[in-house]
Amino acid sequence: MAHLAVALLALYVLHVLARRVLAWHRTRHKRRPPWASGALPLLGHALAYKADPADFLATQCRTVGNIFRINLAGKIMIVIGPDRAVTKRVASASESVLSARQAVLAIGFEETLGVLNVLEGTDLHKRAIKALDLEAEVPALHAAAGRALAAEAARHGGRVPDLFALVRVVALRISVERLIGPGVLRAAGDAFLDAFMAFQDQLEDATAKAAVLPRWLARPLILRPVERLRRGVRERLAAALDDAYASADDDSLGPWAVA
Repeated sequence: MAHLAVALLALYVLHVLARRVLAWHRTRHKRRPPWASGALPLLGHALAYKADPADFLATQCRTVGNIFRINLAGKIMIVIGPDRAVTKRVASASESVLSARQAVLAIGFEETLGVLNVLEGTDLHKRAIKALDLEAEVPALHAAAGRALAAEAARHGGRVPDLFALVRVVALRISVERLIGPGVLRAAGDAFLDAFMAFQDQLEDATAKAAVLPRWLARPLILRPVERLRRGVRERLAAALDDAYASADDDSLGPWAVA
């Protein structure tokens, strides 16, 4: 009889625990945002989203509400529409509740930009920028822009093959010279600039494509090739930094390199 009583007590405890777990799951499910309408088997909302992302999201906001879930061929995302109160709560939420950095990593930047850049690079950049004397930096930036334009003009024989590409590479030259250092820019050379531009082009394309694919498919097909490009850029920059650090010229390093 004692064994039977123990067995019945154990069954009762398991029954209570099972009911509580099921109740918790039902409550949690009810609290989740609703699904967007029009999902297809396996593909979910991927085709409708890809056809016209802005119209798809605007239509769902009107029909489902300002907060809803979408399924992009296995990638589940929560969309927050034009709701000022909710947007404010999301923006002010702590990293432990809603982590912007983890979200950035999850959509593909873990491979394309790297964990170090996403988690620590922004803080390093912020500290380095705060250390700048902005009043003195403006004329220095103006001078750097003149040098960058002159270098690109000499590189292409005075011709401008592509105005947008020229603006991008000039901005890159200015950033490297003023933030990382003129010595790094000299050591890195045109090969680094070309590698960075190619990486940037691939990064933008990969980010758009990976956003509508499940991670298990996007990682080998789209994200890993960009990761290899980034590593090539990193190795070129690391070699240029080594050369600049070895130089006796104190002016060869910018605030990033010093930080």
